[in-house]
Amino acid sequence: MRNAPPLSSLIILFISCLIFPLHAHAEDIQASTYPMVVTDIMGREVTIDHEPKAIILGTGRMSYTLDLLLKEHMFDHVVAWRADLIRNDHDAYQAYLERFPTIADLPKVGLVSTGSFDIEYALGLSADLLLLEQSDYAVAQETGLTNLLASVGIKTLFIDFKEDPFAHTAKSISLLGQVLNANNTAQRYVDFYQKSLFQLQKTTASIQDKRHVFIEKAAGINGLSQCCRTWGDSNFGKIAEAVGLINVGSTLLPGATGELTVEKVLIENPDLYVFTGTNWSSTRPTASNIPLGYSVTADQALNAFPALMNRPGLAELDAVKNHQVYAVFHDFFNSPFNIIAAQYFARWGYPEHYPDLDPTAEFKKIHTEFLNLPYSGTFAIQYNR
Repeated sequence: MRNAPPLSSLIILFISCLIFPLHAHAEDIQASTYPMVVTDIMGREVTIDHEPKAIILGTGRMSYTLDLLLKEHMFDHVVAWRADLIRNDHDAYQAYLERFPTIADLPKVGLVSTGSFDIEYALGLSADLLLLEQSDYAVAQETGLTNLLASVGIKTLFIDFKEDPFAHTAKSISLLGQVLNANNTAQRYVDFYQKSLFQLQKTTASIQDKRHVFIEKAAGINGLSQCCRTWGDSNFGKIAEAVGLINVGSTLLPGATGELTVEKVLIENPDLYVFTGTNWSSTRPTASNIPLGYSVTADQALNAFPALMNRPGLAELDAVKNHQVYAVFHDFFNSPFNIIAAQYFARWGYPEHYPDLDPTAEFKKIHTEFLNLPYSGTFAIQYNR
């Protein structure tokens, strides 16, 4: 007779069934009908009168989601965006630019959360929908931005992939699928995402001996003199914790992000050390980060490790001595593909629990089944030299 599953696994299964109820098959979902009332991530009820025809992206990284939902039509109705995709994921921008040359002329808007969003300029774009992030919400409310835009027919929706990724990603995808009349594709991705997350959480429930990880945020972006920025109980911190790791930043930082001294990291002596990085070579030529992205080879990524690892003190870490040093694509932090980052953390942290997990194959699958962009490049790597 087989042993009964542990109580922790049954609890995870029960909770997951509550959070992720069974859905209809994606092909059975009806097209959106307008007007509709939707609830965004901030709990705001918003009436969408018609299918949006003129959209402002509060962050250019929302392009990942539009690609996922709309594929070849992803930029059909975008009238402006913030330039952060151009600056921070230039590989993706260049790939999109090759396929959609007109995005080179898209007007640029500022960041709401820093007060650089020009309301008068936005009003002149004749938009009907503004998509913002959860991190923009406080300033948008304080400045009356949402009410002002609503008074002239521009609706605002808040989505989130970074503040609380596993609580909000599926909800954000479903919300945009409904609003953009892409319900079938949205549900297909949500089903994939939730199944992947459940499988990770089910395995995590059986892990007793938790390992510690330190995640250095955008390591080397400002040169080699800085160390060590990281995440607290948010974003990559939550991603690591979701697969059973103990995030050093979560135990030491009071907020979402912050900086620890090398001495403090040495005291914590994590089992794993993970750099985050993107290919900033075109937009930040003085950066000394680990390049990752669509145009990066494994050798290019590996060749960038020594400069960061030769900073004072890091060689003393057990993670370095035991060859448990890794890098992961920085822009997973604000994308619906954060589940792939979670899979990498799981595979690195607990290879004995995830012997068959192949995050790279899963990311290739996402590209094949959902995206315009073909898979290429390097998005995560272990330093094994």
